[in-house]
Amino acid sequence: IMVASYIVVYIILILFFFSVIFGGLFDIANNQDPTVFLQSIIWKLIGIWLVVMAYVLGWVMPFRAGTYNFLMNGRETRKYQFNDFFIALKTKWAKLIGLVFIIHLLAFGIMFLSYYALFSNMAEQIANSQSIGVKPSINPFFMFEGLGWIFLSYIPLIFILVSASLSVPLLLFKTDNVIDALVSSMKIVSKKWFHFFGLYILVYILTGAGIIVCFIG
Repeated sequence: IMVASYIVVYIILILFFFSVIFGGLFDIANNQDPTVFLQSIIWKLIGIWLVVMAYVLGWVMPFRAGTYNFLMNGRETRKYQFNDFFIALKTKWAKLIGLVFIIHLLAFGIMFLSYYALFSNMAEQIANSQSIGVKPSINPFFMFEGLGWIFLSYIPLIFILVSASLSVPLLLFKTDNVIDALVSSMKIVSKKWFHFFGLYILVYILTGAGIIVCFIG
């Protein structure tokens, strides 16, 4: 269930990424109004964020939280019951929604601001070219600068997601307060942040290799 859930997320993000890239190049080639072009990109980013958020909150998160319950109860009782996957839905579903929403709002909000700055700069260059009667052209240096800007925008995203990675089990087993779970996770992870980051990189590599070789992570 979890593998299928994450595959759907990745497919959505990959399709959206290519649609933005090719759609943007098509708009630039057809001399679209820079303001309309910028607004289109921003609305697409907001749209995909809402779709992914709804999917994560409504489908992925219940089973992820349920996995923690399943393993914890199995360790204590030595009995593994399928119903344990749904305990989180009965007890802390609303708080889990609030926690994940806050994490994604912080992480992707910063990324959107970086994208907005990048596309605003791009739109301004296109508008200046059109105002002096010059056909807009793609400057290779500017394209590399834009890719660098996008890469930098992912740094705070990764930092927040890794720092908040323990917040869900903390909320399930240690506290009933959403903010307390988030702050506690950041305090714990910050002591060995690069260890956690390296662990997650290794997990994603192994998961990707498993999907390529065996079609399951």
